[in-house]
Amino acid sequence: MRGAVRWWPVSPDLTGGARARRVEPRRAGQIGRRERPRVGAQATQHEIETRVREFEAAFNRRDAAALAAMYTEDARLLPPGSEMVSGRQAIQQFWQGAFDMGVSGGELRPQQIEVRDDLAYEMSTATLRMGDAGSQAVKYVVVWKQQTGGVWQLAVDIWNADTPG
Repeated sequence: MRGAVRWWPVSPDLTGGARARRVEPRRAGQIGRRERPRVGAQATQHEIETRVREFEAAFNRRDAAALAAMYTEDARLLPPGSEMVSGRQAIQQFWQGAFDMGVSGGELRPQQIEVRDDLAYEMSTATLRMGDAGSQAVKYVVVWKQQTGGVWQLAVDIWNADTPG
C-alpha cells in the first residue's frame, strides 16, 4: 500500500479504547531533509544576528548599561559558578563587575538560531578576552524574546567555559 494513509494508536481514551491519529505518507526525497525556514523566520534570524553584533559591540566598548538595555526587564543571567542574576539592573551590575575584574571584550560566533513565534534561541560560541590573562573559549545559549514593537531582547543567558579556566 505505497502512499496510503495509515492510522497509528496514540493513547487510550477514557472508555479504554484507543484514539488514533492520521499519518500522511512522506513524499519521495523528504526523509532526512530539514524544512526550509519560512521567509519570516529567515528575516527574524537576520534581526537576531544584528542584535548579536550590537551586543558584541557594547561588550567590546565595556558598556554595561548598553548591555543591560539589551535584556528584558525580568531577564535571568546564569553565569558559571555563580548565583543566578535577575533583572536588568542586577545584570548591569554583573557586567560592570566583570569589566572591573579585567574582562576586556570578546568575539561572538552564532552557530544556530531557531525561531518560534515571539521566542528564539541561539546556541553559539565565543572567545572572551581577559586583559593580560589571555582569553577564554566559551559556549552559550540565550533565549531571545520579541517585545512590543518588535524589538528582540535577551530573556535568558547562560554560558560556560570550554575548558576549566
